[in-house]
Amino acid sequence: MSVHQEGAPLRFATFLAPNMLPVYRFLADRIADRLGRPVVLVAGTSFDQFEHGQADLGVICGLPYVWLVDAGAVDAAAIDSQVLAIELRDHPQLADRLRVVDTFGPSTIELVVAASRLPDQLKDEVRELLVELGDDPSARPALDHGFIQGFTAVDDSAYDDIRASLATIQAAGWTSLTQTAAGS
Repeated sequence: MSVHQEGAPLRFATFLAPNMLPVYRFLADRIADRLGRPVVLVAGTSFDQFEHGQADLGVICGLPYVWLVDAGAVDAAAIDSQVLAIELRDHPQLADRLRVVDTFGPSTIELVVAASRLPDQLKDEVRELLVELGDDPSARPALDHGFIQGFTAVDDSAYDDIRASLATIQAAGWTSLTQTAAGS
């Protein structure tokens, strides 16, 4: 595991949501300005990047499923309503090819994560910056682009709804996109 060096550039990874690139670029730039150090925006390819020191901060999302449905690679997908709204805004032709069959929630939204190896003070500064952005008029254009009202500091228990959903899926035997329910 790589140890974070003070003053070294922070790597802010975007995971699976290229339609949010302007928002992520804005966040990376704001973090750099606030901390007085470089922040490099990188494409996240594996969550192992955090463990191996290749990513320090990151945003996780589910956009590829929209594309898989549109391409006919899958028949259905569970996606985040925010991601769908952005895709429909940016690609209105999708509205004729996609159909919402059901909704559930509310559910915890995407999250900004920080590698556990980062110093607590650095994580606290980034959290404070993100929470303040919602009330910053200069941040509104970038946040509005991503339909983001603001950020809220949460603890790990905020994602218990996701854990409960995963437990239900696992109990049904649906642990991959290629498996069917147990006993079917």
